[in-house]
Amino acid sequence: MRTAAVVANVVCLCIAYGIRVFDDGALAAWSGTALYTSVVYGVIVFARPTIRPLAAFAGATGFSWFMELSQLTPVPGYLSARSILARQVFGAQFDPNDLPWYPAGALLMMAAHTVYRRVRQTGSARTESSDTATDPATPSSG
Repeated sequence: MRTAAVVANVVCLCIAYGIRVFDDGALAAWSGTALYTSVVYGVIVFARPTIRPLAAFAGATGFSWFMELSQLTPVPGYLSARSILARQVFGAQFDPNDLPWYPAGALLMMAAHTVYRRVRQTGSARTESSDTATDPATPSSG
């Protein structure tokens, strides 16, 4: 699960920065906002691989909203003016238009996370059933 979270984060970052190469308007701003939360979601899953998708969604959205609302204070602007990394993490100024884009990014990752878990569970169930079918120590039902 951790490997999948890292791969998802790399893909999200490549998409976000790739969009900025071709567009510096609303598409770049809104997709960057959504993909920011996607990366936060990936970090949460990396830190806690067994977390359920809905809990990761809530954590990523809540963290992103917290960071956006913290921009109503002077602290993120102060830090962002001194560091490119801080600007990427904290942003610089509050924008209420960003608020709905955070859950959109988390929703994308929640969908991918849910599909990934189901595929792994299905594959695990198939492996267990084939192991049971070929294991001579397993009693037959018939």
